[in-house]
Amino acid sequence: MDRGDVLPWIAVALGGAAVGLLGSLIFRALYVLWRIVEAGYSRSPSAAVTFPLLGLLASFLLVDTFAVNKSTGSATGIVLAEYNTRGIPSLRDSVIKAFASVATVGFGGAAGPEGVGILLGPGIMRSAARAFGARVRRGRLTLAGAAAGLAGVLKTPATAILYALEVPVARGLEKEPFLEISLAATASYAVSAAITGPAPLFAVQLQPITGPAPLIWSAILGVIAGAYSIGFSKLYGYAGRASSALRARGGFALTVLTGGAAIGLLGLLSRQSIGPGFDLMDDVVLGMMAAGSLALLLALRSLTTVATLSFGGVGGLFTPVVLNGALLGALFAELLGLRPISFYALIGAAAVLAGTYKILLAPAAMMVELSGVGFMIPALLASAVSYAISLPVTLFRFQLTGSAMEEALLRSVYSRVRGSRLISGLRVSDVMDRNPRRIGLTDSLRAALDAMVAEGLRELPVVDPEGRLVGRLAVEDVSWLGERRLDAQVSSAPLSSAESIRPDTPLAEAIERMLGSGLSVLYVVDERGILVGTVEEMDVVRALIRHT
Repeated sequence: MDRGDVLPWIAVALGGAAVGLLGSLIFRALYVLWRIVEAGYSRSPSAAVTFPLLGLLASFLLVDTFAVNKSTGSATGIVLAEYNTRGIPSLRDSVIKAFASVATVGFGGAAGPEGVGILLGPGIMRSAARAFGARVRRGRLTLAGAAAGLAGVLKTPATAILYALEVPVARGLEKEPFLEISLAATASYAVSAAITGPAPLFAVQLQPITGPAPLIWSAILGVIAGAYSIGFSKLYGYAGRASSALRARGGFALTVLTGGAAIGLLGLLSRQSIGPGFDLMDDVVLGMMAAGSLALLLALRSLTTVATLSFGGVGGLFTPVVLNGALLGALFAELLGLRPISFYALIGAAAVLAGTYKILLAPAAMMVELSGVGFMIPALLASAVSYAISLPVTLFRFQLTGSAMEEALLRSVYSRVRGSRLISGLRVSDVMDRNPRRIGLTDSLRAALDAMVAEGLRELPVVDPEGRLVGRLAVEDVSWLGERRLDAQVSSAPLSSAESIRPDTPLAEAIERMLGSGLSVLYVVDERGILVGTVEEMDVVRALIRHT
């Protein structure tokens, strides 16, 4: 093994360790700030109105003034945007957004403290790779950094590893970065545990219950959690659109004022509805809250979390979702008289995390790391039910639904029929999609981006007013522009060339062209250049399977 083979692993390990060290220190600063602010709430309840507003203002100004990428919101959403649009997370942006998260959460925003680590990690990992001259794909560094950040703050390394593998693609796993993610998360956890102790942030030592009845109730709770996840995801999307509309009309001042005022007023109704919720998990799991309080707090924390992360704040969404799931599970147990409440609170936490984040294994792993292996099967059952029910509705704008296996599957199927009478008789027109999604030159970039995200597409064909193909627009071509420039026309964006093909072309020729050039889609045009269809890898696979 030569030096070039070793350097990437040294860079990943040391980068993960650095994330664990710096993440722990910044998290500690956040914790101290929140305890000071919390004491201020106790002396003056009206502070609940002003402090969250100050936090959002400080967060937004930090990002808007000093960061290159101006996006705010959830840490996972920011990381997914960087990863799935091939962005480059810089150390500068990572540090600025980590401190913006401290301001958001420390002053009472209902966001998660793990956002500090998730945001800090990618920039540190990239810097470590540069320092060692190591060649590591930047996408792998982004996910490894996020896993290291989550592991260092929550002290749940297995959960962090599975989170980073599952969250980029709904319905699938990103398997290639497994080694980098595992090494970074383990190194981060080791350093963080050495500094602040090995106990998870929300450790709950409980005895699981056994028998068929808990499994049945867990499945039912999974159904309810799935429905809640759909509602929460839609609320989050609506708030994001409302925030964009406010910013277009009144600038950031109106946006931050609206969000801060909403959080503050809700905080006056219940102080537990704001802030990171450090003590809330214990209160919920130990059964210290009545059904009415649980229902009220679930509604309020859902609203304050959405307002915090949609109107200028920066922070984690992972732990707020876990807390809301625990509230839902405890409420479920209280209303039905099920005991122990702690069991159903943890199962609810896993199920809501699975339904909102579209991850299946990480929630069950988290329950094991928090409370023991006895919670794995009911947590996995409830998570699977919630995941299946909520699958059509995504929480994160840049969480893709595609699969990296499509090219391999096409290659495998084609190898079986190459040169056969079957393949020689097929033309592009036999398999193409005759009504493809397209975008016009005069349409807005926002409409194009929303269409790509809603349908899980990385690119769209662009046509002129007569329907002629003029190029293609990819996600990465517009994702970096920022909210203010998304209302411009598609014609103002840098269009990439589109690979076109005629309908009467033999299908074998199209397949060879796709496999030889790595193209996942070909655009079908007639003799006048008008777009009449598209051919994607899975269209061909389905056609070949259907004809065999």
